[in-house]
Amino acid sequence: MAAACEAFCKVETRRGLCLGVVPSEQDSSAGYRVKAGYPNQWVELSIVSPLSTYDGHDPNQITRNYINILTSHVVVAIPGSIGTRNEVDLAVRFEKPVILFGSQGMFTDFPESVARATELEQVQRFIQKHLPFHVL
Repeated sequence: MAAACEAFCKVETRRGLCLGVVPSEQDSSAGYRVKAGYPNQWVELSIVSPLSTYDGHDPNQITRNYINILTSHVVVAIPGSIGTRNEVDLAVRFEKPVILFGSQGMFTDFPESVARATELEQVQRFIQKHLPFHVL
């Protein structure tokens, strides 16, 4: 995620902030505190959440992925593992525009209805088409 944050922050004409939905742990004196190592240096606004990560067992498990998806205008998924699949499923469920960005064969087990791109320009066009305002 640090690489994605860094790439976003280095876009000179970008609009918006780099948000990080960061994990926390219980602290007997403060309730919850940010886990060590978070956020990465590129995050400009941290959303500290006691919610867990998706464990792959219950697709209705309420996790930080819900915050990621429900606060997004457009979702760009890059190759990942079970958490990525959960986020794509949530994007579909909540009717968020979602595109898979990666080489052919990287997303073979994802729904065919989800848009795919192998070139950055395709992703940019998808984002421009689905944003409620112009940011690129």
